[in-house]
Amino acid sequence: MQTHIKVRGYHMDVYQHVNNARYLEFLEEARWEGLEKTTGFQWMTEHNIAFHRGEHQYQLSPPGGAWRPASH
Repeated sequence: MQTHIKVRGYHMDVYQHVNNARYLEFLEEARWEGLEKTTGFQWMTEHNIAFHRGEHQYQLSPPGGAWRPASH
């Protein structure tokens, strides 16, 4: 599943970076979009986010166009 989310001005903090809590909102948006596109259920049982670089206004999230599941 791929979801594109455009980073808007209201997603950013005073330093012009996306606030860490906003990433969870992006994941929630992707989950709802996925539920609308499928007939099955999707469950999030855990989330771990490793921040490699900041997002800036008007970038599409995620870089490269796909959220990748964390390897366990």
